Amino acid sequence: MSGRFSSISAEIPDARFEFYALGDGARLRYIVLEPQGTPRGTFLIIEGRREFIEKKYFEIGRDLLIRGFRIICFDARGQGFSSRLFDGDRHQRDHVVDFGIYLNDLRAFYRDVVKPRQSGPLFVFAHSLGGLIVTRWLAEKTGSNAPDIKAIIMTAPALAIGVPPLSRPISRIAAKLGRGERYAVGQRDYGGQDRRFKFNVLSHDPVRFSIIEKYFDSNSDLKVGGVTWSWLAAALDCIKLLHEPGYLERVTTPVLALFGGKDIVTPPAKIIPLIRRMPNAECVLIPGALHDLMNEADKYRNKAWGCVDGFLKHATRINAK
Repeated sequence: MSGRFSSISAEIPDARFEFYALGDGARLRYIVLEPQGTPRGTFLIIEGRREFIEKKYFEIGRDLLIRGFRIICFDARGQGFSSRLFDGDRHQRDHVVDFGIYLNDLRAFYRDVVKPRQSGPLFVFAHSLGGLIVTRWLAEKTGSNAPDIKAIIMTAPALAIGVPPLSRPISRIAAKLGRGERYAVGQRDYGGQDRRFKFNVLSHDPVRFSIIEKYFDSNSDLKVGGVTWSWLAAALDCIKLLHEPGYLERVTTPVLALFGGKDIVTPPAKIIPLIRRMPNAECVLIPGALHDLMNEADKYRNKAWGCVDGFLKHATRINAK
């Protein structure tokens, strides 16, 4: 197993991390990686919750480089080595009062970093929370900074989340009562059950599952814990927007949405009907797979990449390599 771990978790070659300064003083860490030869296009990778650049590189970055794409990936506000919302003992809390913050960060990053460094057509690869944010980005695009995106690939897009039905009113009440910065019920700093492979809801692959632990153990500042009441309320308010008539229909960019058949984090049965409201969207369910599809066992992951390659071939009209 140690040999396979070494192969999967090799360090990013020629890694030169940079920081983008946002208007409010926060910073986003990012990296730009080049393929061999002239890029056939650029992929912007948008992380899911708790993720960071190194993890995304091992999941999909190397595979996209091999396929000839330039890669731009950034740590979202509140995770990785981007600015956190809290310091000290509360450093791990995933907290935000409005998901518009993530959306504005993405818009600014696209304008100032992605567009100037884009080569060829732009594609997006978004996972989970990243899928929710990019959906809003496209549904609410306006003006000269509207993204010009050739196609989007989403894995387990968080257009719904697996929480009890009364979570939205309860979280809103908790926030109004001054508990918004506290962990929501069942949430905590990272550790314990989060580290246990047995019964996890993310991946069937023990080696890939353990990659995140390698980095968390080597630098505890990377850790992200659970979500606060305000984060939960903001997430559910954001998701509610998707149900407005005509909202998802504005997303006309070609979309491939991939789902794990056993995903309970972002339940496919609730999300697929929403994705199908997008005029040019395709949904694929991979039976047996869990939430973290590109970090899954090979038998699931290979099926997902087969779908991606077919989608890219159609989207670019050139053979995916």
